Amino acid sequence: MNKYLLTNLNIDIISDGIGAFLDKCNVDSKDTMRIKLAVEETLLHYQEEFGEEQKVFIDCRKRFGRSRIEIRIPATRFNPMELDEDEEHNSVLQSILVNMGFAPTYQYKGGNNIIVFSPKQKRPSQMAMLGYSVSAAVICSGLSMLLPETLRIALSTRFVGPILDTFMGLLAAIAGPLIFLSVAWSIYSIG
Repeated sequence: MNKYLLTNLNIDIISDGIGAFLDKCNVDSKDTMRIKLAVEETLLHYQEEFGEEQKVFIDCRKRFGRSRIEIRIPATRFNPMELDEDEEHNSVLQSILVNMGFAPTYQYKGGNNIIVFSPKQKRPSQMAMLGYSVSAAVICSGLSMLLPETLRIALSTRFVGPILDTFMGLLAAIAGPLIFLSVAWSIYSIG
């Protein structure tokens, strides 16, 4: 956890550090920019409320594949997300957060204002996932050919067969009503 004072220079340093952290975490560049702007706007609200001598603690970490940015300010309770509607910069912060698709969480705990940003990470494309799946299937089938024939038959009848039957049953249970409803809807649409 890094400690800073809420000066304009430190707010820029914090924003750049968060940008570098999000780039390392493979977060989309648009979301990185929006989070940086939201963090800057949040810290400017705290600077306006408590002054430049206020301490702020920043913790950027990644656990279990999820990145997390925590801003901790030891002071009296002040939620920058709940400002009066009359203030003009409140609309800037709210529009940034709406465009991000999520809002940070705020809590006041142990004399600390805590704001947590949990950005979404880029997902691999569907074609990449399909490629990984096909590759895994080819590798597994190649490895199964190295097993003795009795073990292959046992695996096929005890594990693969029941899983395949269950999957096909679910697929039939879902596909049948969908096909019926699409045919019925197209007949109804004809008039």
